[in-house]
Amino acid sequence: MPAVIPRPFKLLEELEEGEKGSGDTYTSLGLADGDDMQMVNWNGTILGPPHSVHENRIYSLRIIAPLPNPNKKTAQYPKGTPGYPVERPEVYFVNQINLPCVNPETGFVNQEQLAGVENWSQNLSMSRILIALRNSMGLPANKKRPQPAEGSTYKQ
Repeated sequence: MPAVIPRPFKLLEELEEGEKGSGDTYTSLGLADGDDMQMVNWNGTILGPPHSVHENRIYSLRIIAPLPNPNKKTAQYPKGTPGYPVERPEVYFVNQINLPCVNPETGFVNQEQLAGVENWSQNLSMSRILIALRNSMGLPANKKRPQPAEGSTYKQ
């Protein structure tokens, strides 16, 4: 079993990368609240890929980096869930979008259906999820898929 990257180190690294803009130029990531010392709630942004129905659209996302929870026991984690980065974050679109990996009612992203992040490991990141979503938007099967009206949002 690989060594676990401590949650604060991983999140600070992602925050620094997001603030410096050193990642992908078509996605962005940052804390929803700069005072969130536990770094749980994040915002993501994706610029739609060119030559697709998503071109010139800006998509906003909510990302939740789960905290360790000793009271949430599962078959995989009998002593409690370890939290991010061992557990994948929860990702929700704010803007409505029609993609196979997105729940049409809630905007929840089923990452197990998203190429590049379907097999979660602590070496992946929230930024990587945003990039995988943008890549999915540009796939031939998705780039012409009918979309909800621009500006429509999910009920949060």
